[in-house]
Amino acid sequence: MALSLLGRHAEALRDYEQLLARDAARASDLLGRGAALLALGRNAEALPPLERAAALLPQDSEVHVQHGVALLRLERHAEAVDSFDRALAIRRDRPEVLNNRAVALEALGRADEALQDFIRAAVIDGTAAATHVNIGVLSAKLGRYPQAAASFERALLIDREDPTAQVELAFLYLKLGDFTRGWPLYEARFRVPALAIPPRDFGVPRWSGAPPLAGKTLLVHAEQGLGDTIQFCRYLPLLAQQGAVVVLEVMPALKALMRTLPVAMPPGALQVIGRGEPIPQVDYHCPLMSLPLAFDTRLATIPHAVPYLAADPARVAAWRARLQHLPGPRVGIAWQGNVQVERLIWARGRSPPLAVFEPLTCIPGVSLVSLQQGEGLQQLHASPFRERIFFPGEERGPDAFVDTAAIMASLDLVICSDTSVAHLAGALARPVWLALSAAPDWRWLLDRSDSPWYPTMRLFRQRELSNRWDIVIADLGTALEARIAQRAR
Repeated sequence: MALSLLGRHAEALRDYEQLLARDAARASDLLGRGAALLALGRNAEALPPLERAAALLPQDSEVHVQHGVALLRLERHAEAVDSFDRALAIRRDRPEVLNNRAVALEALGRADEALQDFIRAAVIDGTAAATHVNIGVLSAKLGRYPQAAASFERALLIDREDPTAQVELAFLYLKLGDFTRGWPLYEARFRVPALAIPPRDFGVPRWSGAPPLAGKTLLVHAEQGLGDTIQFCRYLPLLAQQGAVVVLEVMPALKALMRTLPVAMPPGALQVIGRGEPIPQVDYHCPLMSLPLAFDTRLATIPHAVPYLAADPARVAAWRARLQHLPGPRVGIAWQGNVQVERLIWARGRSPPLAVFEPLTCIPGVSLVSLQQGEGLQQLHASPFRERIFFPGEERGPDAFVDTAAIMASLDLVICSDTSVAHLAGALARPVWLALSAAPDWRWLLDRSDSPWYPTMRLFRQRELSNRWDIVIADLGTALEARIAQRAR
């Protein structure tokens, strides 16, 4: 127990195992072993001793809490709720249990109940800023934006420097189109542990819109997702217009694609390097997603000229030859985004399963082409209608995005969920229809069917927060049939 309290969980686990070797049915040691395994992130191993401890100590609140945490981490959400219910039946004044129960409920699609648990936790302990942040996140997801803003502000009254509250409030302002207040708050993202953006020291000043860049070399470094990088690299030509030479550091998977940016930049103005490669001598640096703040971006001043990326002509010709046997119109589809991101409350539910796209495969004359990479491909291989979707092949290697861009050049339309595929299609100025949840990411704003970021994009939104996508797919099908009919005239 002392070792556990000191955070020395591996040593505590060793001692608990020695104790259980002497008496395998000692409930307190089973609980201790399970808690130590949880602290070490060994969640599946923690479950059996915690189950045995719960059977031996049915009136112990803590054993049900730990059991519920193990189930929650293993994404067995309904069982986790049951365990938290048992804990709360014994002790109702535990805000941390209510918070965990709320997380499990939200994952089950029971958002209203989850919000009530977060509120109950705040009533018990209103001094926990994180609880008010949770209330705000879920209120925003439910479309209750004034309440969400009030909760984030309440968290900041408790802790003015709370980075999670600042970033969540930034997301809210940006979603509402209030860029003036949103961009400055978004700078707190570097201090949010969940975003895991490591601090970096380049030995040069950070550029934040001044001083002048003429004759200077600026390092712009990508920091988050692939889609974010594709969306915000649009700012690099603006830097070149100021006379800067730009060194762009990106994830290796995007390196080849980003080399097409000179389509909108003068020769010699851009050097692309992969993360981990040596960085040349530079005068300033700037995180990629801080460029909107540096340029004081408003809705009306979003740089929206497309295309700003290009497909390789040789690859376009090769893919056109491979796809020429498919009757038109040819429609690319992608359905699954980053699974790790979608475990977060604000992102959960943004990717519809492939199964809901089946009605589109039945529209006469349409050829569907899979643009899905990585996560989500198993859905295609297991699908009963997989023969109705042309599959270009498995992972396309380090130049996957360049190949995807070339495939898009041979398509009439792209239909996808909120993934990097949507950003790529928009950056290439390809027609793209985006299926959005009722609680979309901030960049898609609210209550509009177009995007100020991508002129060739059309948005199709869920009417209400749920796991159902049938209405969105029906809307997409109707629009696709109308498009086909219009082309036939």
